[in-house]
Amino acid sequence: MSRQVQLTDGESEPEQHDVGSIYCVGKNYLPHIQEMQSKIPDAPVIFLKPSSALVKPDTVLKFPMEKGVVHHEVEIVLLIGKTGRRINKEDAWSYIAGYALGVDFTLRQIQRQLKDKGLPWLLSKGFDHSAGITQFRRMPSRDEFEEKEFWLDLNDKRKQTGKVSDMIFDIPTLITFLSRTITLEKGDLIYTGTPSGVGKVEAHDEVKIGIDGVIEATFAIG
Repeated sequence: MSRQVQLTDGESEPEQHDVGSIYCVGKNYLPHIQEMQSKIPDAPVIFLKPSSALVKPDTVLKFPMEKGVVHHEVEIVLLIGKTGRRINKEDAWSYIAGYALGVDFTLRQIQRQLKDKGLPWLLSKGFDHSAGITQFRRMPSRDEFEEKEFWLDLNDKRKQTGKVSDMIFDIPTLITFLSRTITLEKGDLIYTGTPSGVGKVEAHDEVKIGIDGVIEATFAIG
């Protein structure tokens, strides 16, 4: 398990960044809300993963499958580049050092049990290897970034696709919302939510995620 991530512009030597807190956004794409038979939230739904959950593609992933079904959820992940509190929407982009793709692996049956009891999701979201992450890239222009399509393939079959522009709560809203209550610090990560198409992973599966021409990474399930 690594507590560091790499940030690159694709040309120069990658920078190493120590990871702080890992914030995750739930229910941020309408089709995913519909497939999970949930309600559209009035405000961003935030939960945490421990930094010990972080895992890079060069690791064979080991999940506690005796606890139930594990689902894949591909997401755009933001790397916070400087500390800020009560950040205005118009300033939010300046706090982002880079972006990556990640997979929020979820113990779905445990999550449903916790939801039914009104309890936090940590035990369904924070287990070892539950936060897959690629190398980070420096941010392009906002317009270019919001129209990039990201995807997830399971055993070479396309399962999920999405765009940043499809989010219910956009990136400036997420940064502003979080920073009103919590000081965002350099090295914090924000998993920004998953589009529809989430599904089960099993031992010996291969999960590939990417943005064509920019990022591609494969995770092997042990």
